[in-house]
Amino acid sequence: MAAVGMVLCNFSQGREETLKLITPNKVDQDISHTGLFFTEFTLTAILVFVAFAVGINSKRNPKYSFYGDEEQVDRSIVVPLSIGLILGFLSILVSKTSGGAFNPGIVFATQVIGNNWDCAWEFYVREFTGGLFGILIQVWLLFK
Repeated sequence: MAAVGMVLCNFSQGREETLKLITPNKVDQDISHTGLFFTEFTLTAILVFVAFAVGINSKRNPKYSFYGDEEQVDRSIVVPLSIGLILGFLSILVSKTSGGAFNPGIVFATQVIGNNWDCAWEFYVREFTGGLFGILIQVWLLFK
């Protein structure tokens, strides 16, 4: 919320024009809601999967590791870089569909300040279900 407020203060356009610029929405009106849902769902699942793979599972107990009895190297130093690179790559992939709103907090802050709740549920459903799907793949399929 504070970040959206700072953006509104720093843009020379009016409040409404600035909120239109920063509010995630469909980039092209020819994109169907179903296509947009599955695009954001899939890419959010990929983002959460990578975050779990490098951030949480890098510190996992060796007996539950892919590497068996081998001593694990501390890979925690590359976690921010890995997540940042995948986030940038996924944002480029969806730049022509939705603008890459992988974080429901971004959508929520602009909706509260702009008081625009059109299609709000779509953002939350596709982000949370995609995130849950990424978690399920990571936990149930890879670490059974």
